[in-house]
Amino acid sequence: MKTHIVLVTITLLIAGTIGSAQTAYRDRHPNQWHKRDRIEHGRQSGALSPRECHKLRCEGRKIRNTRQWMLRDGRLDHRERRKLHRMNHKFDRQIWREKHDHNRW
Repeated sequence: MKTHIVLVTITLLIAGTIGSAQTAYRDRHPNQWHKRDRIEHGRQSGALSPRECHKLRCEGRKIRNTRQWMLRDGRLDHRERRKLHRMNHKFDRQIWREKHDHNRW
């Protein structure tokens, strides 16, 4: 019985830690999560096909990887920041176009 109580307590502590870490990450990167939510909503509503979802997720991953590569020196200079801004703006437009192109296949 004591072992069961200890295991449940440990499980709850770990679950709480993971949940709070995800919330903290989500709070620091709201635009990235907003885009993921838009893609997921499009998939659930049928506005995006599985292939379009995959393509959009790959594009989002490319932007995140580019940002990590740019941060290799510890900071973003104005050119890097401008390039990321353009990439994110283009990605926003791409999500909108894919959701409104009436292509369900």
